[in-house]
Amino acid sequence: MNIDRNAAHLLKRILSERFITLAASLALLCAVALLAPPLVADPAAAKPPAAVTPLDKEQDLQSKLRLQEKIARELLENRQKILKYSSGKASEKGTTSTDEHSSESSRGVPRDDR
Repeated sequence: MNIDRNAAHLLKRILSERFITLAASLALLCAVALLAPPLVADPAAAKPPAAVTPLDKEQDLQSKLRLQEKIARELLENRQKILKYSSGKASEKGTTSTDEHSSESSRGVPRDDR
């Protein structure tokens, strides 16, 4: 029985040492894989991106300015449409307030435009 115990203990020790060796090898492999540069088939793709050139900056600035001008134009057009629509609605209603204002102004009474 003593021999079986010694054999079992020896086997346990060998297996634990192999497990430790395997775990250490795996950890080393992971560290190397993380620290190594990536393998790329195309060497041009492995190069870092080039710095932004002044020409690129100028083109970006021009495209931003064009976009701002377009937005400003659209806002102005929308504002004009709204004013045209609201003035058309007011004339359709035929409100008496415009008649009162016109009669007050003809009598020399200042209008209250608040």
